[in-house]
Amino acid sequence: TTFAVSATSGSGGTVTFTSTTPVVCAVSGTTVTPLALGTCTIAADQAGDASYNAAPQVTRTVQIVAAATTTAARGAATYGDTTATLTATVTANGQAVPAGGLVRFTFRGVIVGTAPTNNRGVATLAAPLPAGTAAGTYANQVVAEYLGTTNYLPNIDTGPLVVGRRILWVKPVDQTVKLKQSNPTGCTLQLAVGSAFLPGDGWGSVNTANLRCVTSRNYPFSNASETIGTTYKIAATGVTSANYDIRYLVGTLTVVAP
Repeated sequence: TTFAVSATSGSGGTVTFTSTTPVVCAVSGTTVTPLALGTCTIAADQAGDASYNAAPQVTRTVQIVAAATTTAARGAATYGDTTATLTATVTANGQAVPAGGLVRFTFRGVIVGTAPTNNRGVATLAAPLPAGTAAGTYANQVVAEYLGTTNYLPNIDTGPLVVGRRILWVKPVDQTVKLKQSNPTGCTLQLAVGSAFLPGDGWGSVNTANLRCVTSRNYPFSNASETIGTTYKIAATGVTSANYDIRYLVGTLTVVAP
């Protein structure tokens, strides 16, 4: 991380800064950039003018040491997945560490491998997950150990495994209503095309106790334009599940002959 230097001149003249250890640090204006571990020596000089002689050079030293790091560990999966994605985000002074540093992952008490950080300081690794792991947050399941580099100190963090609910699309079964008659009561759900329960699951995996269906057909009403074949939407709400994220498509209510 860069840092700034300053100096006070009794004559009010301009002070310039240089590095006498260019392998360890570089100076541009008043900004010092560390380049390697070691002793950084910065020289301050002030040239003379018609009224003042040049000031004696002053030097100061700064020890450039390995930067402390912070690691944030996490695991993520969706209900039904058989692998979890483990991630570790490694920073130093609020900035991503350089790419290429290694992170060793332990998942559920077992070392599962190492992965390098990318240019955002993030290391990612896939780990086996028992089939059917329920949705929820499981504390202290992921240990991410940043192994450190020459310029960055090691660090370790323990984080949760978060298993999200799987998206499940449902829709009301299409219904009919006789011309100018009252709307049907109740409704039944079905899975939308392309959506399915995981093996071993079924409608018992969702709670339909608060299922409610509403239609865009208002009744009683005076709708002279309603004819046989007129269609209306049926919308469902109120279905919940611990492992499924319920999404809804609309069904169709079709007017038929009395």
